[in-house]
Amino acid sequence: MVSSMFSRGSLPALEAMMQFTNARHKTIANNIANVETVGYKALDVDVKGFEKALARAFGDRRDTVNGVFEMPSARNIEPGPHGLKFATVQSQETGILRHIENNVDLDIEMGKLVKNGDLHNMAATLLSQQFAMMREAIAERVSA
Repeated sequence: MVSSMFSRGSLPALEAMMQFTNARHKTIANNIANVETVGYKALDVDVKGFEKALARAFGDRRDTVNGVFEMPSARNIEPGPHGLKFATVQSQETGILRHIENNVDLDIEMGKLVKNGDLHNMAATLLSQQFAMMREAIAERVSA
């Protein structure tokens, strides 16, 4: 019964979103750390690939009898025993290639970091609300 609580509804989708934003945050932070590294090319996780895999998982969930949400294997995304693994790819949003053969633009990376942080915070807030509703249901009372 407990496993079905965590494999249905919005919890697994929010978990996948948190894992995605965490992987993307690390990748963007790595780009920022290498802004002056000779020959470094900006990396990112496959955003469009994740969006497609998430949409496919929602579609598959609707088509199954038990309604279980499972993230499928996709290009650059691999489900593992400890969560999703995201491969890094060359970033599509880069600055101009500078004389040190580096294409990291600090303004672009900071913009991606803020947007990713907002997405992460939204998923965390929704996840927190889901757990609060579970706590209320378990306690068999409703808070005002």
